[in-house]
Amino acid sequence: MPVGLTDYVAPLGLFPIAHDDDLLGAYRSVPANPRTGQHFVIKDIAGTASTNTITISAGGGMTVDGAASYIIATNYGSIGLRCVSSTLWATL
Repeated sequence: MPVGLTDYVAPLGLFPIAHDDDLLGAYRSVPANPRTGQHFVIKDIAGTASTNTITISAGGGMTVDGAASYIIATNYGSIGLRCVSSTLWATL
């Protein structure tokens, strides 16, 4: 599902998130209260992340591999995330 210029919070049950902005960087948030085992893949389909970074935020006291956020800064870069506990999204 391509998303536009505004901040985007992924709903429960939605797995692929394609980022297609080629003008501005963007912020994406994964759910703050996910189910254990839930996963997402976030990808720069526009190929502009080296100029327009994509910041993925882990809300609700959760972290992404121990950090509050993860930045995709490579053209066509992507990240897979899996909820492994009530406080941790692990990168795949």
